[in-house]
Amino acid sequence: METCNCHVDRVVRHSETRPPGPLRSPKMKVEHLSDCVDMTVDVHAQKPPGSNILERAQAGLPFEVLSHFFFKCLPDDGFPTTSIKEAPMVLGRVCSYWREVALATHVLWAALSVRTSVRRPDLCIQEWIGRSGQSALSYRVSFYFKNDRVMDAVNMILPHWRRWKHIEGHLLADQWENVVSAIAEGTPLLGHLQISTDHDHTGTIQLSSALFLQFLKTTSWKHNVLGLDACGSSLRHLSVCAADWSQCWPYLVHCPNLEIFRITIRLLRQRCLPWQGGIRF
Repeated sequence: METCNCHVDRVVRHSETRPPGPLRSPKMKVEHLSDCVDMTVDVHAQKPPGSNILERAQAGLPFEVLSHFFFKCLPDDGFPTTSIKEAPMVLGRVCSYWREVALATHVLWAALSVRTSVRRPDLCIQEWIGRSGQSALSYRVSFYFKNDRVMDAVNMILPHWRRWKHIEGHLLADQWENVVSAIAEGTPLLGHLQISTDHDHTGTIQLSSALFLQFLKTTSWKHNVLGLDACGSSLRHLSVCAADWSQCWPYLVHCPNLEIFRITIRLLRQRCLPWQGGIRF
């Protein structure tokens, strides 16, 4: 038993070493994973190098180690998609054992980039949520038109607002209002909010329940941000639009720990003020 624990520890440490630059693509990551599994199971199961890798994985590779490998296959930048050629979907198409491990690794399904090209995005979201267990949820949604398919997708995300961790993308005004209303109801896990909408839309973003928000970006000077007294101390990156410079002061007062502050003044070029260690006067 002691030997097995040491072996698993070596495997985890080895998997934390990222492959070189050319192997950072999703396809190369999966191939790199297969190489790691091949090498690991050879030592763990003590079977000849010529044995079938899938049989050896089922026989000797611990669930926790394979699950850890799977997590490393997720994209470094951006969110997973429903493509069967990318992780996590491709991992379940190798064999029944890999599929079982992938489905039981809830964190693999906790983030999703929703594509408009998908015929039924609402069903994809529903399946993803079902596989995510109780993990915090992250979504990238960009819908520039209104139809039943888009509305169904947004409506599938809305009931889980208390589990939102990262919300990013573009929505039409009605959909944007629904998301903002859900945030006002209470999103205790929300750390990243970057949802744009029609530039002529006037609305209010209430953040009093987003106590751990670290990243906020608005794209319209007609959006009024409230509740900064509750979440301002946690904000590190803030990008907002304003009608004039006088609207900058409330952000600076309520957000003392900002590292990056970007403000776009109407009819003026963007001003970027990067700070380190809080506000400097």
